[in-house]
Amino acid sequence: MDFIKAIEIANNIYWVGEYLKNDSFQCHPYFIKNGNESILIDPGSILEFNTVVNKVNQVSNLKNVKYIILHHQDPDLCASVPMLKELIARPDLQIITHSRIKELIKHFCLDIKYYEVDKNNFELLTSTGLELNFLTTPYCHSPGAIVTYEAKTKTLFSSDLFGGITESWNFFADKDYFNEIKSFHESYMPSKDILNFSLSKIEKLDLELIAPQHGSIIKKEFIYDLINKMKKLNCGLYIDKKYNNELIEIKEKENFLNTVIESNNNAIISINKNLVIQIYNKSAQTMFGYTKEEMIGKDALNKIIPANLRKAHRLAVINFIKTKKSIGIIDKYHNISAIRKNGEEFPIRIGFGVTIIENDIVIVANIVDISLQKMQDEKLSQQHEALLYQSTHDALTGLPNRLLFFERFEQTIKKAKKAKILLAILFLDFDHFKEINDSLGHAIGDLLLIEISKKLLNLSLIENNCVSHLGGDSFSIIVEATNNINKITDTANSILSLFQQVIYVQEHEFYITCSIGISVYPKDADTAQTLLRNADSAMYKAKEKGRNNYHFYTADMTERAHQRISIESHLRKALKNQDLIVHYQAQYNARTNELIGMEALARWFDAKKGMISPDKFIPVAEETGLIIKVDRFIMLSAMKQTSRWYKEGLNPGRIALNISVKHLQAEDFLENLKLMIKKSNCKPEYIELEVTESQVMSDPEHAIELLKEISNMGIKLSIDDFGTGYSSLAYLKRLPVDKLKIDRSFISDLPHDDEDSEIVKAIIAMSKSLNLGVIAEGVETNEQKDFLLSCGCSDIQGYLFAKPMPADEVIKLLKK
Repeated sequence: MDFIKAIEIANNIYWVGEYLKNDSFQCHPYFIKNGNESILIDPGSILEFNTVVNKVNQVSNLKNVKYIILHHQDPDLCASVPMLKELIARPDLQIITHSRIKELIKHFCLDIKYYEVDKNNFELLTSTGLELNFLTTPYCHSPGAIVTYEAKTKTLFSSDLFGGITESWNFFADKDYFNEIKSFHESYMPSKDILNFSLSKIEKLDLELIAPQHGSIIKKEFIYDLINKMKKLNCGLYIDKKYNNELIEIKEKENFLNTVIESNNNAIISINKNLVIQIYNKSAQTMFGYTKEEMIGKDALNKIIPANLRKAHRLAVINFIKTKKSIGIIDKYHNISAIRKNGEEFPIRIGFGVTIIENDIVIVANIVDISLQKMQDEKLSQQHEALLYQSTHDALTGLPNRLLFFERFEQTIKKAKKAKILLAILFLDFDHFKEINDSLGHAIGDLLLIEISKKLLNLSLIENNCVSHLGGDSFSIIVEATNNINKITDTANSILSLFQQVIYVQEHEFYITCSIGISVYPKDADTAQTLLRNADSAMYKAKEKGRNNYHFYTADMTERAHQRISIESHLRKALKNQDLIVHYQAQYNARTNELIGMEALARWFDAKKGMISPDKFIPVAEETGLIIKVDRFIMLSAMKQTSRWYKEGLNPGRIALNISVKHLQAEDFLENLKLMIKKSNCKPEYIELEVTESQVMSDPEHAIELLKEISNMGIKLSIDDFGTGYSSLAYLKRLPVDKLKIDRSFISDLPHDDEDSEIVKAIIAMSKSLNLGVIAEGVETNEQKDFLLSCGCSDIQGYLFAKPMPADEVIKLLKK
């Protein structure tokens, strides 16, 4: 047991009597403060009654007394009990005494519960933790006196056994006095050595402390030495102050420690291994709003720790108790939220210290309320952010200024370089803006610039952090364009369209246009400064060409951009007017020269421009989404034509139809495929769908399910351009495909290119191992054909056998 706990017990023991010269039977009343179940021992005679009552009321409320312990048997010393009963007025008041005065208690207090103490194992348990045993130890002038023993703390509470006559704690009695007292007791207990009888009982106890009536404490190491000395004396007992000096010093240190803890501006809270609060200082009361009574002795951390942190803290403490190892919370400082009694959340900085006292883990929390500090930090942060914002943003429009524009653009260039994508700066200058300022004033011009910036930010093709105001009526926009210029031109056209609409500023209506200069990374430059300068130059070229348009820094890019727009426009008309046509390229078995099928290919003949190459219009169709309409037109036309050929008794073999990525991913693909088969009266076994390797591998799980449904319809499937993608053999085995089509890029240099030769051999070998057919496209020479035949590939498509041709020429071929 530690001495701080012992002193705490002793501090709850109060001497409540006084020495009376004319009272030869005076007892030594004292009071143990124990909450609302306090104990009054030997309340004293009538002469001492008022003193006892007054002294008790000085340290507690008399009504808190639940137990009265009577050591003495004298009638005048018991006579105060009925008077105390009336003052205490508790129905659960209990009297503890020994058998010799049982009848006296019954006489004075007929309606009071009492306990008879004749044996050493009687216990009194109180709700606040005191567990008292009573020992009948006849000694001194109190025959059958009751000495109380608290087993939990190994403390002996005694009013008589180690009590003294004076408060100096020095008691000397001569031999005659001792013999007189001994004779007095022997009249009650003949032939008994009263002193040794009492001491022998005490020796059997597991003692660490003795607490005499005045609240002093005697340490364990002195107790047995004291008992041995007493046995050797032929006179009374001797208790010297030296036994208590060390405890007085400890008590002073404890008082000093308590003063330090209580005066600390930080909240100090300690808990034991059971998570019960032991220390809770004044600052903690002020900080959290809970009193000591509400917190000490209770597992009350949940009241102040936020719900989202409770589990972590509790686990950390439990883990530390078990393993003596921290898991990141113990022994570290943390900034967290705490909760006051009124429900208010506030920020705290909390640190934990750990110590072990008599094998009991004690965790001490040092807590600082950082509300003010956090407010100051937030204020400084806001001021810093405000200054930073002002230095990097335009005061008028709120857009990034030239400084932030260059910073962001340099970062974007690094990303583009790593990703190998195009990057563009669009430099916008609004036409005739100076005239607005000159005629209506700069205030109206500024309001117009604000409206312009709003319109640019609302444009869906532009990300907000890519628009900057460079000053005056000049703006810049960063466009990340993946691997083509289409997004660049789309953005430029969208901006031009955006300002075809009227802008209202106060009572004025403005129809304002802009000229846009475009420079592209990495073609035109590799630094932000140079790219912006080039875009500025391109903007002036746009103004020279009549304003309200855009111009690339290089003329060829401008021409290509206009060409793309022209192709898209004409292609939409061609689809509407059904101007697309289907050409067919025959596929042969090179060993037998037998025609085995046809591939349907999209062709576009324009009345003004003539035949337009698929290399020009197919990419535009894919970028714009028109490819789905192109696919469906070619597929339906080819199905109808194939159905007619078979009805006419011709045998074109299977018709191979190419499916684009977007078309295959369309939700209504299967539905439309079934509808086209129905409309064309073309049997599924006449059809073979070609999907590219990259299409399948973009979403293999979805492709597997979709292709299975197509295969179940009776339609054959082939992988087009095989070898150009990144096929997984694991997926390839699961695909319901019938044929692999070797891409023309591997055929063109056969048989002279060793690398291509090995790739072609590997594809042919793999197709055989998977029981798949294989066909090579782009075969143009006999050398290529012979090499393929030698490797086991007999199905061939290419100019060596037939070029793509319209349907009427195919009929001639089929009739041969």
